[in-house]
Amino acid sequence: CCGFGMSTFVLWLLVGAANIPTAAPRRAEKRPNPNKSGEPEALVKSDPATPSWLHLPKGQSPVKFGSHVLPSELESWINRARPKCSRFQYNMDSAKAGRYELADIFHGHGRGREEREAMHRDNFPGSIASAYLVRKKGDNNDFKILAQIVENRLAAKARAGENVRRVNATVFHLRLGDVVEEDPRSVMEMLAGDWWGGYVKPLSYYEGTRLPRLPETIVLVSGSHVAPPQGGNSSKSCIYMEVLASYWRSRGWRVRLRTGFSPDEDFLFMSRAKYFVRSGGRLTNLIGWVVESRGGNLLPRPNDAGLFGPMGEHLKS
Repeated sequence: CCGFGMSTFVLWLLVGAANIPTAAPRRAEKRPNPNKSGEPEALVKSDPATPSWLHLPKGQSPVKFGSHVLPSELESWINRARPKCSRFQYNMDSAKAGRYELADIFHGHGRGREEREAMHRDNFPGSIASAYLVRKKGDNNDFKILAQIVENRLAAKARAGENVRRVNATVFHLRLGDVVEEDPRSVMEMLAGDWWGGYVKPLSYYEGTRLPRLPETIVLVSGSHVAPPQGGNSSKSCIYMEVLASYWRSRGWRVRLRTGFSPDEDFLFMSRAKYFVRSGGRLTNLIGWVVESRGGNLLPRPNDAGLFGPMGEHLKS
């Protein structure tokens, strides 16, 4: 009797598990050969085309490779992107007036708070940041005011005949620009690592993000609102973005790139996302709060793998 009950229970578990919907990728991922424990190798040893950049100077260990994409495939995507990105520059119009910092204005972070607020009032008088400074009362972090500003601006766009419906896509915010161009690491090293902290995420971070089956479109949104050094460009940012596009296209997704818009235009666009994938920094979390308040979905979910910390429910109360 007991044996029959146990076998029935196991069969029930197997049938139930088979019916659980999953968001598997369109095609099987290429993975390094597993070791004896069944886990992927921590260091790249399985790919004969391991590039030289994975090996640091004398006596140091090889760079830990966190992605399941083979290094040779990653290297081919980067090489394919180099020609089109060699002279790439973001729209620098917003940077001409100074450094636009909506998230820092909202949170009141950093030194020189009064000077920063005065600069935004003077140099960005029609911006979301300036509107927030005019309307906030006392303390910062007034999410209700920010949400109202977003809704008012979307309503104004609708009255002007612009499309402000929900973006039926999975929208990625990529924090690139100065944090990439001034980073001493190569694009290879940024994408291949396994450290998920910081502004710029490695490929393994995005591999670990479970996307919904529908919609089948991904939009990668990025801008640089800090001007590069004189004579510089944004080629590393461009290559990083193109590689992510290649990765998702290789998995069967349709991918669009959105660059060259003002910070506020990008903020309003991303706030309409059906699904939103964050990068690093305060701004990306601020966008996530707005997306969620408008009925959108955050990927990864708050606190997944301890990446982002609490989403600040008190801001919405």
